[in-house]
Amino acid sequence: MKYCPKCNSCVNDDARFCVRCGYNLKKHEEENVEIFCPSCGTKFSGGVFCPSCGYNTSNDIAQSNFDSGVLDKIDFSKMQSDVEKQLTEEIKVRVQNDSDIINGILYKYHGNDSDIIIPEGVIEIGESAFAKCDKIATVVFPDTIKKIDSRAFFECKNIQSIIIPSSVTEIGDCVFSSCISLKSVRIPHSITKLGIGIFSGCSSLESIYIPSSIKQIGPGAFSSCSSLKEIEIPRGVSVISSSTFSSCKSLTSVTIPSTVRKIDSHAFRGCENLKSIALPSSVSEFGINAFHGCTGLESISIPGPVKIIEESLFEGCVKLKSFILPETVTTIESRAFYGCSSLETLNLPKSVGTGIELNVTAFWGCSNLNEITLRSGHARLCSIDGCLYERAGDKLYMLYYPEGKKNSSFEIAKNTIMILGMVFRKSEHLCSLIINSELERIANCAFEDCPNLTKIYIAKGRKYDNLPAGVEIIEY
Repeated sequence: MKYCPKCNSCVNDDARFCVRCGYNLKKHEEENVEIFCPSCGTKFSGGVFCPSCGYNTSNDIAQSNFDSGVLDKIDFSKMQSDVEKQLTEEIKVRVQNDSDIINGILYKYHGNDSDIIIPEGVIEIGESAFAKCDKIATVVFPDTIKKIDSRAFFECKNIQSIIIPSSVTEIGDCVFSSCISLKSVRIPHSITKLGIGIFSGCSSLESIYIPSSIKQIGPGAFSSCSSLKEIEIPRGVSVISSSTFSSCKSLTSVTIPSTVRKIDSHAFRGCENLKSIALPSSVSEFGINAFHGCTGLESISIPGPVKIIEESLFEGCVKLKSFILPETVTTIESRAFYGCSSLETLNLPKSVGTGIELNVTAFWGCSNLNEITLRSGHARLCSIDGCLYERAGDKLYMLYYPEGKKNSSFEIAKNTIMILGMVFRKSEHLCSLIINSELERIANCAFEDCPNLTKIYIAKGRKYDNLPAGVEIIEY
């Protein structure tokens, strides 16, 4: 090793230029430049600091050697290129020396450089090879690289951009997970699958291009990418896996191709700025909680092939005002629309509830829902005064009284023989209720949390269990 006579930096013995200041080391050696200290007059060479008095002569060297005519003769682009090449080689050497590389596989990096240039000949980055290396800001891959294993760059908090070369054909799970400064990624067409949680927790990632070669996107691939604003899913993807875009709070635009047949559980959960989403007719299945907590979602059209509205599918979608249920829907599971407080009316297709019991908890928390209607021809359910009943021959069972119904007084439909549990749950506007003489039974908790219900009218001589405490019972 030797020292630059201008800035006193440590450089390699065979270096032509100083990697710090660009000083021409070879020229200096050829001319055998000697320096006179302007402070004490000592003559010396091989550094910028006077060995006698410690004076820094670098400014004097620059001024005394400056010749304006010389500038025209200098090839600055070549000088910069030479310096960059020297620097690149030195970085490669450092990475090589600070890494465990066996048979072309880089198993572990032990250094602390901010700029990483992986040496030629490396074909695989091992599992967690660079995990939690907080100082890494840039990574350059060689064209020899073919595989990046799971968690290879997990929690590298200062990486800002990644360009994956086309030589790579396989990327593992959680490779860039929790790289919180990562803003842009370029994925080559040589990749066909994005692994589980590959970019999860990349909170600065704003956009990403997914090439048409991608056929599978793993669960949680982009979960908690809170700055991601738009995404286009390529044709060929058939399933949007569980939690793929969960908690992508800035997501406003999603393009789903006609190859997608299933949107799995929690896929868009917590995407609070997603206002609308166009689902292609190919979608036939949802997982639970797929749109749970999409607080900005205002409208959605559910495709024809869908048969089941899964548990908590739209729970907490407080701005959802309208949607269309296709005739193919036969089942609405528990809490499917729980807390959809902007929903005012609901029209059910005639297929709902024909073979499987309708779970009325699906509509709990819909505080503005004032009417449920049915399309004509329903064999099992009926809507009377906006309330939902189930037929049993010529008898009726009362299933649901909409929470947002504004009636202060309400009369149970004739031929009703039973009021099921939780039917009048949170009916805040209801003050009085008239029960017909045919009613035989009131289930437990039928009147839970009806704060303004003060009077119930019953036929003379009839008695019922489970009437609410503190309410005046009046016979007629």
